[in-house]
Amino acid sequence: MEIHRATVVLAAVMVFGASMISGCAKEILGDTDQCGWLYEKPESDVPEAGQTAILIDVSNSTRGKDGKGSLNYREALKDEISDAAEAGDTVSIGVFDGSAATFQWIENGLITNRGAATPDNKNTDKKTSEECLGKVVDKAMATPPRTPGSDILGALDIAGEKVTGADHHGRIVLATDGYATVGCASLTGVDIGDADVVERISQRCKHDPHADLSKTNVVLLGVGLAAEGQVPSSSQLYSLAGLWERLCADLAGPDNCTVPLMSIRRSDSGPAADPKITDPPVRFRKETTETYKLELGTLFKDPNSFQVSSAGQQQISQIASQIKTSGMDRVLVHGYTEAEATPSENRQLAQWRADAVRAILVREGVTGVTTVAHEGTAPQCGQARRTQEDDEKTRQCRRRVDIVATTAG
Repeated sequence: MEIHRATVVLAAVMVFGASMISGCAKEILGDTDQCGWLYEKPESDVPEAGQTAILIDVSNSTRGKDGKGSLNYREALKDEISDAAEAGDTVSIGVFDGSAATFQWIENGLITNRGAATPDNKNTDKKTSEECLGKVVDKAMATPPRTPGSDILGALDIAGEKVTGADHHGRIVLATDGYATVGCASLTGVDIGDADVVERISQRCKHDPHADLSKTNVVLLGVGLAAEGQVPSSSQLYSLAGLWERLCADLAGPDNCTVPLMSIRRSDSGPAADPKITDPPVRFRKETTETYKLELGTLFKDPNSFQVSSAGQQQISQIASQIKTSGMDRVLVHGYTEAEATPSENRQLAQWRADAVRAILVREGVTGVTTVAHEGTAPQCGQARRTQEDDEKTRQCRRRVDIVATTAG
């Protein structure tokens, strides 16, 4: 089975002169009375803002035939847009496919804080900026691909050049399925899920020059979620997410990277794939997979613990027997947490949980066991971050450890 995929690279920065502001605002945002102030220069007494760059992958693999099944990035980016508006960031939104020459900033340097004097006016401006930025995302999503493939690291480098020059915080959000086919991170010629893929691509990319992202927060939304084609197994999805966690960590450091395994709704009438553009194929390792989900209520002694209970040890021992009997040759233990504390604290707890389960599997004679930690997110648990509306069932879903066992063939 194959998935076809895309690429990106450099950027054409649009400089909006005073005479262009109203026209561009009207073309993209429609209501210049509501949204026009986003194009203005901030008042001198407004604190200097951070920079947020939102990049949307418009390659064919994110789009369904005739638009059916295309990924709805507007919805997926809602929280990121809200965070940028809450922080008063200056926001730029761009699109990419498989070439530096076709990278495009749809809007560049929109302000979200014009220095409103009262709390009510500040709240109104925040809501307005969220609505207006959402319209720009719609415009970006409607932009057709112009070249085959997807150069995700190339797009990240372009955004890095924009946000790293800020005196305050920088943040890059990429909405992409993660199927890079251009540049050092290209997945063409490899099988996603093979044991050495992550290391091979990581080493390959270290030889290429990249933007300095050491002071930048990076988020990749939608990894593994192509519009059409083969749906990756959980093992393949974890492998792809693990690749982007590694590549991002190589560039920005592990504490600055987030690759949430989240669901993105597909549209019945979204932007359509261009039939004239053929993306290079991406292959998955042929495998048989078994996933064992261990809930913390049984596994650990209390919700904030990583000490395995007697009942948990017995459950893991039974799973170990099944893995050995089935002949599975690779075992990946995933530790998860809620988004209760800082990302680094959550990741550490998740890692301790995964390590505790791995130790018992190894003790029981299971070989080829590795671990990975995820903070504040878990598959099949709704939104990528914790919200006030989360019920106990959702929180419990995020408090778990998964054992994913696979074998080739």
